[in-house]
Amino acid sequence: MTVYATWLLKLSRIVNSLRYTGVATGGSTTTLINTSQVVKAEEYLGGTIWFLSGTLDGVCAVITGCSENTFTFATQASAIVAGVKYAVTSKQFDLVALMEAGNMALDDMGILKEDVTLSVTAATRSYTLPTGVRRVRQVEIAANSAEPYGFYSSYYWEEVDGKLIFDSGKEPSATGKIIRLKYYVHLGPFLSTDTVDDQVDIDWWKWQAAAMIYRAAYQLYGKDEERWSELYNEAMKNAEKYQRNNRPINQNPRLAGW
Repeated sequence: MTVYATWLLKLSRIVNSLRYTGVATGGSTTTLINTSQVVKAEEYLGGTIWFLSGTLDGVCAVITGCSENTFTFATQASAIVAGVKYAVTSKQFDLVALMEAGNMALDDMGILKEDVTLSVTAATRSYTLPTGVRRVRQVEIAANSAEPYGFYSSYYWEEVDGKLIFDSGKEPSATGKIIRLKYYVHLGPFLSTDTVDDQVDIDWWKWQAAAMIYRAAYQLYGKDEERWSELYNEAMKNAEKYQRNNRPINQNPRLAGW
């Protein structure tokens, strides 16, 4: 599992360009101080700061105040101390925009899960799907009662209103054998402190999210349409490249039960 804020930093590196990295010389629960830095407040006010080490490693926050060597943000769980590494990006695409685009990208993708809590009961066509199981892609029946289970696919079923229904005369009959379900789960929306399942391809995600940001920018900033269009096309090209390497599992074809 990876903290979502870490992913958002990777996205921000693409769309905002990483503006500054450094090491704190001190701070508090609401400030980070680096006496060796000199920054322009207007460049970072409203931007995002990521803490990359220490007790706040993986946390990010909106910059609510900025001077030449101090960043101010909402109260954190622990104080910034000397030696904490950090990164800062500008406000062009702020934390809200990054999270919205990231969540939209995740909503387009599901991760494959398995459930093995169902088992065959005699003369039963209809099974109530376990809690949280929907969008079933494949149904497999165990040939054996213990490992190796020797799962084989069933092609005579459909998912209707939270139930798995086998065709008449095609329901499994070996009582007690495991029914393995493979299904997709939609992700998000996430907060920056949430964790993301490692099944999600971060390379695909960051480019898909970047494309969504560029598409929104194209609509908002008409004067730079050509620039945003080029960036959008580049992001989509990269997203499609990684998507080809992560194609979703196909649903079992449903055969006629006669």
